[in-house]
Amino acid sequence: MPTAGVGGQRIFHIQNRGLCAAVSPSRHRQYDVTEKNLKTHESVIQAYMAKYPVLPYRINTVVGERVGRGVLQKYHAALSKDLQGVQNRRQFRVRVIRRKAGPGEKPIGSLLAPSEMKARMSDYIGSAKRSAPRKTYVLKPHVYKNMVHGPLEGIADRTKNGSLAGSHTVVDSLYLVHKSQTNDFRNEYLHLQQQFQELEFFLTGPEPPYDFTSVSIVAGNKWD
Repeated sequence: MPTAGVGGQRIFHIQNRGLCAAVSPSRHRQYDVTEKNLKTHESVIQAYMAKYPVLPYRINTVVGERVGRGVLQKYHAALSKDLQGVQNRRQFRVRVIRRKAGPGEKPIGSLLAPSEMKARMSDYIGSAKRSAPRKTYVLKPHVYKNMVHGPLEGIADRTKNGSLAGSHTVVDSLYLVHKSQTNDFRNEYLHLQQQFQELEFFLTGPEPPYDFTSVSIVAGNKWD
């Protein structure tokens, strides 16, 4: 296992009833978020994940030693449940943006009857197979979301909404995926990217499941 963390500080362990926190001392309340520090932090987590189930926290999760020990004691049940939930799983983040409708393109979506929506979506999908389509439709974001998010959600064990917002945002979601399904998830993402070339796709991961924890540990928290 790694012996040093960010800043070259020695890694040691705090244990409580079967849980073990890998920590290192710090003279700073906050580290600089540099590429070097991020890579060091990530490499330590990945090393532990290769051997143990790990509930990861991001860089700059800094608390005092007494507070750190109190976290394991007071939130033992919640941390144990979270740990079980992320075991053997990785996190992906997918962001999808719709470009603006260009000349001759007609946005459709929220004001159509179901029968008309089905007909127009069939025409839209079919147009990709014709060399000279008569019509081009750019679907509204919430329609795209069902078509893009749905297949990815079907592979993931859990999902969460991201923070990206805007009239052209189609998807900004976090996906918790079992490590045996990571290739399936990537392949489905690439398939959707090819299918919807009028959208811009951004993928992060697989990475440790930082965002699927229920206990938030940040500098300044009081764990009395």
